[in-house]
Amino acid sequence: MKIAFPVPLNGARILIFALPFIAVVTLAASSGGYFATTWNWAMLTFAWTVAMVLILGRPERWTRIEIAAVCALLAFACWVGLSALWTIDVTQTVLELQRTLMIVAAVLVLLVVVRRGEHALVLGGVLAAIVAISTYSLATRLFPERLGYFDATAQYRLSTPLGYWNALGVFAVLGILLALAVLLESESVRAQCASAAAVVVLTVTVYYTYGRGPWLALIIGLGALLAFSRRRMRLLSVLLSLGPVVALALWTATRSDALTRRGASLARASHDGHLLSISLLCLAALAAAVAYGRHWFAAHLPPPRKVQLTIATLVIGVALGLVLAGVVYAGGPVRVVQRAYDSFRGPPIDVSNGGSLTSRLWSASSNGRLDYWSVSWREFKASPVGGGGAGSFTYYWPEHRPYNGQVMDAHGLYAETLGELGLVGLVLLVLALALPLVRLRALRKLPLGAGAIAVWLAFLVHAGVDWDWEMSVLPVTALIVILAPQSALRTPESAPGRGLQWAALALAAGLAVAALFFLPGNLDIARAQSANDRQHFAAAAKDAKSAQRWAPWSSQPAYQRAFALDALGRRGEAVASARKGLSHSPNVWQLWALIVKDGKGRERQQAVVRLTVLNHFAPELVALKKPAQKTVAKKAGRK
Repeated sequence: MKIAFPVPLNGARILIFALPFIAVVTLAASSGGYFATTWNWAMLTFAWTVAMVLILGRPERWTRIEIAAVCALLAFACWVGLSALWTIDVTQTVLELQRTLMIVAAVLVLLVVVRRGEHALVLGGVLAAIVAISTYSLATRLFPERLGYFDATAQYRLSTPLGYWNALGVFAVLGILLALAVLLESESVRAQCASAAAVVVLTVTVYYTYGRGPWLALIIGLGALLAFSRRRMRLLSVLLSLGPVVALALWTATRSDALTRRGASLARASHDGHLLSISLLCLAALAAAVAYGRHWFAAHLPPPRKVQLTIATLVIGVALGLVLAGVVYAGGPVRVVQRAYDSFRGPPIDVSNGGSLTSRLWSASSNGRLDYWSVSWREFKASPVGGGGAGSFTYYWPEHRPYNGQVMDAHGLYAETLGELGLVGLVLLVLALALPLVRLRALRKLPLGAGAIAVWLAFLVHAGVDWDWEMSVLPVTALIVILAPQSALRTPESAPGRGLQWAALALAAGLAVAALFFLPGNLDIARAQSANDRQHFAAAAKDAKSAQRWAPWSSQPAYQRAFALDALGRRGEAVASARKGLSHSPNVWQLWALIVKDGKGRERQQAVVRLTVLNHFAPELVALKKPAQKTVAKKAGRK
């Protein structure tokens, strides 16, 4: 199947380019789509768009894979919602349901809006969005006096605006793979030059996140691109020509202590950032010039096929030789595997005392993931079929953690799904994620098809070792990239049956109703939490009380209200609010901790017992032990 690429532009096609651009930029700028209000607004917007197209437009006949992908994601969402019947925390389960429904809405709008032959525009819009967000993020490091701010949690690792460094890293990696796909497929010299310049910016963005997972995803993506591309020689040519420029950009980025170490002064960071920005502009221009030169030589002085094969063989031979030499130098394959295993189980490199953050890139430590996966496996064994309920890891971890460390997720989509939703949930998820690759042979023959496959596989690998699914911009972006080319496989000049259109419209209506149902409560909860963070406790208590009316399923309003009332000194009311929250979510250890702090008599003693079970590392329990230890010490001194 042949599709003109680049696609000629007109008003309607510019809109097709703009829609994914706006969707991805908005989700990324809204903390990566991590919070509930973002899901609700996005779901409402997607559902409205689907309804308008179905009512006013003339949709095309969808492929079975597209329909099956929507149905599989919807089935997974239904299982997530059904797990509310046995979950250990309904609040978290309902939140997980909202996020999953938003992802379903994103896939549905892609199915309805994109027409045959327009997927290149969609992927172009996604690439432009990733470059825009990554450029802004990198600018916060290069111009800290204007755009940057200190984030103690991020520890000087680039994370703005997504809020999580590894998510930003893999987000930029998806852009690198898309840019390389454009360099391979597009015959437009302007598109090639822009993509080459983008690779420089995106790669430096990945570096400043100091995440190791994104580099693993990039290696997987490059391997997939090499395996599935129909233009392997051209890919090798692109990598060989751009590689030195990108390597020089990375080397330049590592040279500044002020930009690679914590604790640098703002003046030094600004000075080094300004110098680096000039260097990167020059290197981006050089990358564009290299792409232009490669395009010109390919058009006017194409090398003979034998020369191309010789160069490819030489490159592969040198690469394999370097790998073999590295393995021999490290002591052999057994020694390499043993050292990697020991490093994976070991602690991460400590850079808190001014060490270069670059050093953590050479560590293979799991950063605690083995413990997270072990607890998730324990949750699965406790309930193999249905798990502990969607979102339950948040409260299962404090009860079973081997050390004092708080995490919200198991840092692995498949391990967490197995623990929270059991075998049924994992099977449904794997089915939904595997369906886009069913027609792999046809997909790789499409323009940008190999790039879409590379993006999808990179996302799937990285999602297995981090909490990408919770940063909804990542699954939405990856699904857009892998499903958009499916539109090119549709039957031309035909429309879906009336029954299918009515089903899609009914699904859109249901998603819109769900968004409108959850949105008011989530808005009040967000306002209450923000007010508590700003120490406006009276306003927080008022907003939380309003949230209780709109979100009776959630313990968050009661928790935010109890926190505010406690800060205002109204301890009796705080305990009553905590008690109300526990009637919805009896495993929220923070509510039991508040009763331990403010409660009296038998209720307080019961709260101590319950808190000891749910979180034996809770600060309130530690505070109780300290006076007892002091009393014992005094008695020992008297003796």
